[in-house]
Amino acid sequence: METQTQSFGPILILLVLIVSFLYMHFTGGNGLTRIYLAGAIVLASILILLPSLNIDLPDWYKAGFGATKIQLGLDLQGGTHLLLAVQLDEAVKTQLRRRADDIKRELKANKIDFDTVAVDASGKLIAKLKSPSDRSAFLDLAQKSFRI
Repeated sequence: METQTQSFGPILILLVLIVSFLYMHFTGGNGLTRIYLAGAIVLASILILLPSLNIDLPDWYKAGFGATKIQLGLDLQGGTHLLLAVQLDEAVKTQLRRRADDIKRELKANKIDFDTVAVDASGKLIAKLKSPSDRSAFLDLAQKSFRI
């Protein structure tokens, strides 16, 4: 297996060209010089990126510019896999607990005394009132607020 080494010379040349271009641009340098520098930046970038195009390059090119391809991370290689799933039983239990909390708030807001409002093991929502006389008020509240 052939080991690939990255030559930092071309990258250093590219950085020098970019810095020169920026210096010329921000100091109001000659427009023609800036165009030449921009062209040199584009050409150097293409030469540095050629090994990543999976084409056979001559030995003189590999010696001068290096033959190292850009190493892609797992996300760009397609090496990650994400699986999302809904846990339906947990979603139902969570929704029932929220509904129980809503009922408790409504009972407190309407001053109806209750012992417990909870979800049993079979998934039923059970509300136990302290007084049987509050039953009709509870049923009216349930029909109005919770569309039972």
